[in-house]
Amino acid sequence: MLRPLCVGLTALAAALGVARPAAAGVVAVPEAAGVQYTTVAGVVTETFDATPQMQYTALATAAGGLSAAAPGLGVIPGDLYGGSLQTPYMGVGISNAPAATLTLPGPMSYIGMYLPALDATDAVRFLSGGSVVATFTLADIAPLLTPAYYGNPNIGGNTGEPYVYLNFYGTAGTTFDQVVFDNGGSGGGMEVDSISLLAPTAVPAPAGLVLLGSGGLALLGRRLRRRTA
Repeated sequence: MLRPLCVGLTALAAALGVARPAAAGVVAVPEAAGVQYTTVAGVVTETFDATPQMQYTALATAAGGLSAAAPGLGVIPGDLYGGSLQTPYMGVGISNAPAATLTLPGPMSYIGMYLPALDATDAVRFLSGGSVVATFTLADIAPLLTPAYYGNPNIGGNTGEPYVYLNFYGTAGTTFDQVVFDNGGSGGGMEVDSISLLAPTAVPAPAGLVLLGSGGLALLGRRLRRRTA
């Protein structure tokens, strides 16, 4: 149902200097600096706030099933590197598995997530039926960020890394059924929090987009990011 709004978004993004997809089919729209939850209406969100803080090779969440190789992904107390408003968050890398896979409840065309302290080795990959449809790294996101995104927005510090909430949209009918969070095995960490999916009846327009006249589109959005431990 997002299709009429999203057709041509890649070309518009290129023309207007807004978040471009690293691969065709998915675009990223950042929330304003300091925003740590999506402003998209009609979502369900996994915050990890009620999840016991330990390692998991499998974890059921409000956004789908998470899985990771031993020793597993970590649910970590809020600290300098995450999470939303200093609450618990999911981490991969360091003493945890280097990657985790989120299997969604079904094909989706929207997902949002808070990505604090992004670094050059972190990657978010979108898969459909086992095939990668898009990959985003800091290199794709950083050009859109202002200095206001850098540093922990709650307690300060770590000013060399961006903290950003990203809304990802499939374009022209593109959907994805898995999302992989990968820190590249660099020895650093990747932090993720506040993962949001559309509730079954919700059909929001992508944040930062507005219809103009008879179907024209203007892209008003702006930012994105990622982190090194």
